[in-house]
Amino acid sequence: MSELRDWPVKRLGRDQIRRDSVDLRKQLGIHSLKRFNFLEILRNRVPYLGGNFTGLQVIVRPVADLSGHPAVTHFPKRQGARIFITKDLEEGAQKEHALSQRILMHEFGHVRYHDQAPKAYLAGNFEAISYIEDNETSAEWQADEAQLSFAAPDQFIKQYPDPRTLAKECNLTFEDAKKAIDIFSITVKNRSEHPAYTAFKRDLFIASKNENSELPPEIEGQWLALDHAAGRDPFYYRLCPKGFLIAKEEYQKMTPCGWRFSHGIIEAYFNMQQ
Repeated sequence: MSELRDWPVKRLGRDQIRRDSVDLRKQLGIHSLKRFNFLEILRNRVPYLGGNFTGLQVIVRPVADLSGHPAVTHFPKRQGARIFITKDLEEGAQKEHALSQRILMHEFGHVRYHDQAPKAYLAGNFEAISYIEDNETSAEWQADEAQLSFAAPDQFIKQYPDPRTLAKECNLTFEDAKKAIDIFSITVKNRSEHPAYTAFKRDLFIASKNENSELPPEIEGQWLALDHAAGRDPFYYRLCPKGFLIAKEEYQKMTPCGWRFSHGIIEAYFNMQQ
């Protein structure tokens, strides 16, 4: 088997890839599905998403044409992407074998992110390629992340935190299930330890004990500038810029926390975590 080479691409982080995967699952109508036939989806639904997926075809080729690899992706000029697969891979995917699905989702990641990049050419066809700075600029890392986040979204990892159960329920290899859970655990840990989030919890505790009924003059001015809420006393209730109803007593607790009022209540909370 010839060696497949990695190559440097535009930087793309894990969080963005995971958000994209959630959106793609929604667009394909499988957001809530744990198991599905990805070959059928790849052939019959994905080409209608547009963008890099327009004209996508999955074509069976002899093993010799792929130099022993189960799947290879190409972008012919002025045509849609072509994912060439072996007959064995097709048969495995038709039976929804976990490894076959994994390989197809990996190629799906290349199509999603690497249009016109020199993907999956055999090493013998490569000229020297540039140094890859880190994972986020690696084409193969990005395709692996796309595969894993598409196969195992956070919602199912929360539901099945044991790798064997997650693998069974979502049709994953045990290795992928364990990796997905490990990544999710690290992500959650980093969120909970984020300095801004810690500050938010501290300030909210202080604000909850704030008995001061008066707002500083500049904050009072911002409050008075907000739109009135129909049928509500404007002294006690206003509409924030996002259109949410907010009580003055809630606003008094928000301002000591350093929240940017222009973001609205919910958005301010998440902005503090980022």
